[in-house]
Amino acid sequence: MAANLFSPLPYSVASHASPELRAAIGNYAADHAVDLWHCEWTPYATSLQGLQGARRLIMAHNVESLIWQRYAETETNPIKRWYIREQWRKYKHFERRATSEVDQTVAVSDADAALLRDEFGAPCVSVVENGVDTAYFQPTEIARQANRILFLGSLDWRPNLDAVAQLLELIFPAVRAAEPKAELEIVGRNPPAWLRSKAAAIPGVQLFADVADVRPHLARCGVIGVPLRIGGGSRLKILEALASGLPVVSTAIGAEGLHLEPGRHLSVVPGVEEMANALLDAMGHPQDAQEMAQRGRERVLERYDWDALADQLEQIWIQCATSGHAKLGS
Repeated sequence: MAANLFSPLPYSVASHASPELRAAIGNYAADHAVDLWHCEWTPYATSLQGLQGARRLIMAHNVESLIWQRYAETETNPIKRWYIREQWRKYKHFERRATSEVDQTVAVSDADAALLRDEFGAPCVSVVENGVDTAYFQPTEIARQANRILFLGSLDWRPNLDAVAQLLELIFPAVRAAEPKAELEIVGRNPPAWLRSKAAAIPGVQLFADVADVRPHLARCGVIGVPLRIGGGSRLKILEALASGLPVVSTAIGAEGLHLEPGRHLSVVPGVEEMANALLDAMGHPQDAQEMAQRGRERVLERYDWDALADQLEQIWIQCATSGHAKLGS
């Protein structure tokens, strides 16, 4: 990370640069007539530079520079904040260049699409929202435990670790003080050692690492908390929860990018400071919370099912692959 100070590329771009991947792509392109290269994460776009003849598409699951901006806004350590601001600056430059060099960019929300167009001048941006397998995530007959809160997410991703820290240090202690029977389940992959130790030391908290199936946790908990302060794109954990009929309490940042109505499909609060009261309200009125979750599930079935979204992406592939001459690589 120190060496990255001398690189024009953000750390997560430079660290994922792979000569072997570029060579494999070049070798494949030499032997096959490729109509379209689909790049599943913006930092991987560097591996497509120099390709000629085929069109190129980036799937921007997040506007990465927005995430780094929010890191900078929440970091209190001045040295870390300086480094993070440098990463933010580099990512703005990288995303502007990457999206200008490809033929198509696909965002997962209207807000991200607008940012890519207005801030970075991306010439061709479409939206295919994040979706969920509604045949896999469904309500069950298991009785929910109203006093059990769920946190679900990858525990090797900085925004989730920041959210868990807020949950353990600020939110759950306030909930537990008002409702001593409250419990918290943290479910996710690759938790760091500090999180394992902290969770083990707090009464009422259980950490479930690297589980094979998250559905039992979605089935038995009474509410899922999404106390995100940092993020972009849209949150799959909210869609999975609502598809499973689980009530959701989220910060505004946690719920952004989703076409869900606060107070009708889920409970949304401005920030983490209001999360404890919203969770207590859901725990104290489980029937109301469940009715809201049912409306949320109906919305997910209507808008966020995988099958319809796959059709949208397929049409974008076809249009991009057949709409004239590809841009030359840089």
